[in-house]
Amino acid sequence: MLYATASRLYLASRHWWWWPMSGQRDWTYLHAFDIGDAASAAYVGSGGVEGQVGDQFAMDEKDGYCRVATHREIFNGSEGPVVVPPRAGATG
Repeated sequence: MLYATASRLYLASRHWWWWPMSGQRDWTYLHAFDIGDAASAAYVGSGGVEGQVGDQFAMDEKDGYCRVATHREIFNGSEGPVVVPPRAGATG
């Protein structure tokens, strides 16, 4: 899954379980790249969120933060929070 702004490219990749087992959680890895320079792309950072991203419309950016709407598969349906991972390089 890809999401891009004029200066950032975000890549979301779902964790793959070979054999579903009790206790496993849906997980999505997020990677950010600075694409503000047309001549190159620079890696900014990575993180992850619980759940899975439905499509590119479930991602956006506000005030420098990537926002991700996820959902988790559970035995009797699904549920989903909106998650805002920390900005790359932020502390605290």
